[in-house]
Amino acid sequence: MPTRTKIIIGIAAVALTIVFVNVAQRFESVSQFFTFSENSGPERSAPSSTMAVSGNAVQTKININTASAGELLLLRGVGSAKADAIIVYREKNGLFRRIEDIMNVSGIGPAVFEGFRDQITVGDIPPPSISEKSDIKNISPTQSSSSTRTAAVHIVIAEIQISGGVEQTTNDFVKIFNSSAQPFNLKGFRLVKRTQSGTADTLLKSWNEDALIPAGGYYTWANASFTALAPPSDTVTTGSITSDNGVAIRHGPNNTGEIMDAVAWGAANNSFIETAPYPVNPGANQIIKRKFTNGVIEDTDNNSRDFEIR
Repeated sequence: MPTRTKIIIGIAAVALTIVFVNVAQRFESVSQFFTFSENSGPERSAPSSTMAVSGNAVQTKININTASAGELLLLRGVGSAKADAIIVYREKNGLFRRIEDIMNVSGIGPAVFEGFRDQITVGDIPPPSISEKSDIKNISPTQSSSSTRTAAVHIVIAEIQISGGVEQTTNDFVKIFNSSAQPFNLKGFRLVKRTQSGTADTLLKSWNEDALIPAGGYYTWANASFTALAPPSDTVTTGSITSDNGVAIRHGPNNTGEIMDAVAWGAANNSFIETAPYPVNPGANQIIKRKFTNGVIEDTDNNSRDFEIR
């Protein structure tokens, strides 16, 4: 074979090698960006923070703050009615701040929630504003508190004691729980009570300065004479509570400030009842305690259902 021909063939071989190398490199780059499914073809990779891997399947959690009705139907135990209720609640009350807040939606209780809790997320959301925290309507006497709390409201009355027994009838305390992942500032709020059929608030404590409840923590008010309370209270006043009373946390002034949470017990017939009062008065050193189910607070706006005696 002539030398000139050999040179031309050699140059062509080198050129083809360069072309094949470039094509292989491009294919490798594309394959890193796409994964291929046998049935559905190329799929763009999603951020790992929204995905969970189970076997060979890739499962994406559903953001309950942005999901459409069709996407919500993918949740276990959720049909068209519940999907629509979630969207209506979200449009009316704003973002869910914890996945547990979806239980504020009518028809979604703890059992339904446990069925899909591993399928949902709330995504990245900003902290609540004070206007969101106080977006609560007042509750009228013996009326079901169907007025809706925003998902941002995270403080609830968790425990109440009204007596320590003979000569200790003012061994009273009220414990407030902050279920959110952020500290809650009580400044501008007040703890008030009403007697059995009272129509006006009696102030137990008002917070005019910063008073923070830690995230996931408690804050306790007690009567000043209850010095043996352990752990000790965070604040004391001379106010007291007794049988057939009700207490509430208000944002704003007595009587007209917005109610954040309220509890009534015994034969109470005042405006602090949520649906129905807890049916009995606690005895000496007994505590009316909010129920927790699987680590989640019970807050169905029904005092008789949400509390128990301990």
